[in-house]
Amino acid sequence: AATFKMHIEETHPTINDDSSPPDHTLIIEASISKATHTDTNNEDERETKKRRTKRRRRRMQRRKVPAAFHDTITTQLGDDDIRSTNFASNGAKIEPALRIYPGSHHMCITNEDLDKGRGNGTLCKCLEVKLRKDGRERRWKNWDGKKVWTVSVDDVEWVEFEHYPTIGSKARTFKLKPQEFSATIKFPLTESINTTVGNAQVKQVPVNSNTATTGHKLQGMSKDILIVNDWNYRCVNWIYVVLSRVRTLAGLYLMKPLDLERSFNVPQNLIRFEQRLKDTKERPILDMLGYQSNAEIDTMQ
Repeated sequence: AATFKMHIEETHPTINDDSSPPDHTLIIEASISKATHTDTNNEDERETKKRRTKRRRRRMQRRKVPAAFHDTITTQLGDDDIRSTNFASNGAKIEPALRIYPGSHHMCITNEDLDKGRGNGTLCKCLEVKLRKDGRERRWKNWDGKKVWTVSVDDVEWVEFEHYPTIGSKARTFKLKPQEFSATIKFPLTESINTTVGNAQVKQVPVNSNTATTGHKLQGMSKDILIVNDWNYRCVNWIYVVLSRVRTLAGLYLMKPLDLERSFNVPQNLIRFEQRLKDTKERPILDMLGYQSNAEIDTMQ
């Protein structure tokens, strides 16, 4: 959100300016409704799964939430507050207001396209947005005191992305259509108390903003500049993975100091696991090739 705020600060007019916002940036607001189901206990058990699914969809009624409630969700909540309960994307974070522009970084949140080479966690960059009425449905809204073109996801036909980073000479592109998720929505009542609303239906393009990424997705990457916003002490080796991604110390920026009172020793269970791998996988191969370990050579001498 902070990166996007800097983006519109540099490129967009204020709400008191007579000029229109630039066309290169768009905010896609999620469509949010409450789902109600009719009784399906009398369904014929002999029906195929496909037919039962179609019948359930016909029986599902979507009731849009009040406008004030919707505006609170899209302007006050973030992707960490809306979680999918769908089977293929269970626990995935859903953007209430997806901020996009050419080159903006994103991450796919479902596993429904594994056969197409992408799944939950696939990194990509935005290329283009296709609206159902070619932009006539846009209206500008006030975002941080700036005019920004905004649409409902119901007016979006598809968004085109390219895989990132590019592998080979040409990037692979793909289009994603808006998708409907069953979800829970968490509302903060105070700094320490939250309430959660379930049985919500949230429609959105199935990606998250990835301007700030996760330690898991950083594995295998090398960066010239890395800003660490917070520390995850619960995940073993998370800190090593993050700190070893940056090429030089001059490119490392810490928003919070590292707690040096904690132990960063390699866990014994990981050491034992690696030893078992060597004994069961590597040692037989080395024996076949006639190699001896240093310990065996020392014993022979």
